This record gives sequence, structure tokens and C-alpha cells, in this order.
Amino acid sequence: MSAIPPAIAHLRSVLDACHQGDVRFFRRRADRQHRVRLAGSSELALARYVAGITDPVPAGIRAFVGVKRVPDGRLHRVIGFWPEGSEVDLPEQAAAAAYLDFLEHDNAKLRTLAEGSGASRRR
Repeated sequence: MSAIPPAIAHLRSVLDACHQGDVRFFRRRADRQHRVRLAGSSELALARYVAGITDPVPAGIRAFVGVKRVPDGRLHRVIGFWPEGSEVDLPEQAAAAAYLDFLEHDNAKLRTLAEGSGASRRR
């Protein structure tokens, strides 16, 4: 998730606020390289444009953001999906694994979750 397409430019201030929250997290936690948190609706809208995730999010599933701090200090974000109520206060190793898992999430993953075959993960 990076550039903001013109169609959702009106969400820029919300997306910027999400980015600033991640920046503050990594300032407070200099030992961390990864983070997982709930995704805001603006971030999901961005993922629909940038990542092509267009299927509806099934009931009982939430969108999450995996954030990775890369060596030059920039932040890379990916959208992923887990059951509602999944823990986001993860230690570094688990957050890194979640980030890698989220890299693979797409419409097919949402369809699998909608069918119920992935709904028991991460409770």
C-alpha cells in the first residue's frame, strides 16, 4: 500500500494519520521491525485500488495491516485478513510471520475465509 489513487484522494488525511501512528509505534519501539494492527476502512479502500482486493470481507473476518520497517526507515504495509478478535499485540517474531503471511492475501484468500475453511486461525 503506497501511492494514493486520485479516486480515493479524499482519504489522504486519514491514511496519513494511520502512517503517523505507525511512525510513532516504531519510534517508541526501536527494537521492532514489524507490527500488526487493525486496518482502517480507508486502508481497506486503498487496498482495493492498489492490491486489487475487491471481494467483500466475510462476516466474522477483519482486515489487518502488517507493517514492516525497512532498513532505510521507510514503512511497508500489507493488508491481510484474520478472524475478528484476533490478537494484534504480537511479539516481533509473530508480527514478522504475520507480515509475510499477509503478503499472500488476495481475493482468493477472502473466498477461502468466506467458505469457512480459514476461520479458526489465530484465535
